[in-house]
Amino acid sequence: MLTETEKYQLNLYETEQLVSETEYVRIEKVRSAFDGKLYIKRIYSEDKREIFKTLQSIESFYLPKIYEIFFDENTTVIEEYIDGAPLTDLLVEKNFSSAQTEKIAIGLLRALEALHAHNVIHRDIKPENILITKDGTPKLIDFGVARIYREHETKDTSQFGTHGYAAPEQYGFGQSDFRTDIYALGVTLQKMVRVSGASASIKALADKCAEFDPKNRFKSAKDAITFWGNRNHKKNFVFSLVLIILFSAIGGYLWAQSVLHRSDTVADKQMNEQVSQKTDMSEEPQPMDASMLPSPSSKISLPVPEDESKKMTMTETKQGVIITTPGPNLKTIIQKN
Repeated sequence: MLTETEKYQLNLYETEQLVSETEYVRIEKVRSAFDGKLYIKRIYSEDKREIFKTLQSIESFYLPKIYEIFFDENTTVIEEYIDGAPLTDLLVEKNFSSAQTEKIAIGLLRALEALHAHNVIHRDIKPENILITKDGTPKLIDFGVARIYREHETKDTSQFGTHGYAAPEQYGFGQSDFRTDIYALGVTLQKMVRVSGASASIKALADKCAEFDPKNRFKSAKDAITFWGNRNHKKNFVFSLVLIILFSAIGGYLWAQSVLHRSDTVADKQMNEQVSQKTDMSEEPQPMDASMLPSPSSKISLPVPEDESKKMTMTETKQGVIITTPGPNLKTIIQKN
């Protein structure tokens, strides 16, 4: 039975819209009179306290937060309201790209990683239970048939799931485990790949997730994330290698062009110098300035070999230039004009 405090808290949530109703659960969009925010209210016709208390302890960006749990004859859960469209709408409209498919795949794997770390198996992963927010983030919702995994059990106490997404073991062939969720995610991703034409990496991920035999699937969401990371690492390595080769080639080409330019510049400079020298040699000699000639009466002293101590003189006259060489062999030389 609910306490008076619990009744008061529950009455704070006023119904704004009936979302859906079955014999197992009633789902309403409600607004809190306390903070004015929207929430989702789920009323289950059986005791769901164990699974939702476990979910309440899980922190994940890809799962709705569980705020309050009430139990009377039914289990009432107040959870986060997510403003988004179901993945089914995107599949019908074919309104998403390969990059969005990758983002959704990794987000859902992160959601499963958080769930499985707490031994929670969703058991009903399908496009209807995946909301995509305005920024493209996936949110895994609806834990009505989720269960706690117990290793010693051989079969599920009840068979749930959606035809076309439920793994073979959910039809009574064994106990569902973490690979059950991985199978359903794989089938969902395969549908997305067919619509968006996603990369080979996502296709390989989806196909391995959706293997019929559980032994051939990923053992955990963490293994699937590691597989995806390794594929991307190889792809990025090849891309980086191509970029290095490309930039090296461009750098080599630019360096060669720079060397050729410098060589051309040096050759042009040398050619210009040679042309300048030839031009200087071809110029006519300029007449000597009369001021540079000695006056008729001037004497010019010329040096003689080092072993002679006297000087030779040259005198210019009207008749010509008289050169007198003193010494033991005194001699006068007259040069006429």
